[in-house]
Amino acid sequence: MDKAVYVDKINILLSGTTTYRPTTRDPTRSLMLQFNSLLRNLLETSQINHPTYLNLISYNSLAPRLYGLPKIHKHGNPLRPIISNINAPSYKLSKFLLPALQILSHNNSYDIRNSFHLKELLQSFNIPDNFILTSFDDESLFTNIPIDKALHIVEKNWTIIQPHTTLNLTSFLSALELCCNSGYLTFQDKFYHQINGLAMGKCLAPDISNIVLNDLLDSIIPLFSQDIIFIKKYVEDLFLVLNPDRIPEILSAFNSYHPRLRFTVEGEIDHSLPFLDYQKFPWLPIH
Repeated sequence: MDKAVYVDKINILLSGTTTYRPTTRDPTRSLMLQFNSLLRNLLETSQINHPTYLNLISYNSLAPRLYGLPKIHKHGNPLRPIISNINAPSYKLSKFLLPALQILSHNNSYDIRNSFHLKELLQSFNIPDNFILTSFDDESLFTNIPIDKALHIVEKNWTIIQPHTTLNLTSFLSALELCCNSGYLTFQDKFYHQINGLAMGKCLAPDISNIVLNDLLDSIIPLFSQDIIFIKKYVEDLFLVLNPDRIPEILSAFNSYHPRLRFTVEGEIDHSLPFLDYQKFPWLPIH
């Protein structure tokens, strides 16, 4: 891709008012001081020990840098924004919180490991004549994830997380909120705050997104237990076998979960559906 075209595409991504906002100064130092202050408080309240404190404190943080990966399968090759957070002010504390957060993130029955896992699950699954394959997708899940909702879910499920962290609930939520809300980036020596959601490239983003999606599914699937007979997900991609007559109602339920999450639906064509590495499912005992 020509450099000028690449830069134009990045600037278009940054020009929207809903995800990024320009800022006149580099916030790296002020954020680093906030994180170090929080860590000192955790040390003084004996929630972390001194070696952990020394491992987590930062002195030379770097501003997260934005780059774009072309979506070569889409018309016009739009860019997927990736923000490298290595050595950013939130980097060390995010990695410290991640293992405990993953306990909650992985505590579900929806995830599949890969396309081979999906094949294994479906090979013995008979799809009735009046049900179809569908996929539900939120185009920009990470940047639309409601952080306030994620924090509420963590608080609601604290008994699952608590045995895996030395922090108390208040401190864990404060640390997680600071990590999630400290999103910013630099591109061509300009700085931008991330207004909503999380950056792809932030280590917490996949698990925060997974926690919210799991909660969404837990709240919606029981409402349609007769109409959705199979559902699995891979990151943000959802694979469902459902009653096509109820698609409008099911899609409406998905889109009513939170104003920032907007799903689209794609149905099967000739008993096939593009999903993960598969373009067709010839091994499915369907119809």
